[in-house]
Amino acid sequence: MNFFQAALLVLLYIIAGAVVGAALGALLNLLGVVPRMAQALRVRMPSNAWGGCIALGAFALSLLSLYMPHWNLAPAFGALPGLMLGIFVGILAAALAESLEFISLGIRRLRMMNTARYLIGGIILGKLAASLLFWLYPLY
Repeated sequence: MNFFQAALLVLLYIIAGAVVGAALGALLNLLGVVPRMAQALRVRMPSNAWGGCIALGAFALSLLSLYMPHWNLAPAFGALPGLMLGIFVGILAAALAESLEFISLGIRRLRMMNTARYLIGGIILGKLAASLLFWLYPLY
């Protein structure tokens, strides 16, 4: 692999990371996870601090998944990160359930009952196609 190919590959992965990061930010914004967490934890922090914490956590987990360190720690040390991850996934699931309820309410209010099956079918086919592309043609 020459320098040009390596530079192009680095640029491609930076762009892909930016797209995934933007999509995650949009999803968290759409679902309202940050205000829900701030309200549940009763912590008053500027919104920039919440965004910085989320970005720092995503960066740290990306590095951990990239380098895969092996620590010989007691299982008790894994309890706190596991609990925090479980709380986050629970909040995300609750927010997703509320947004899905909003979609069904919007379909009824906008009188889109005839086209709702096509909308949901399109979402399902899109998820299916993306999953197949991801698993059949991995980028790495």
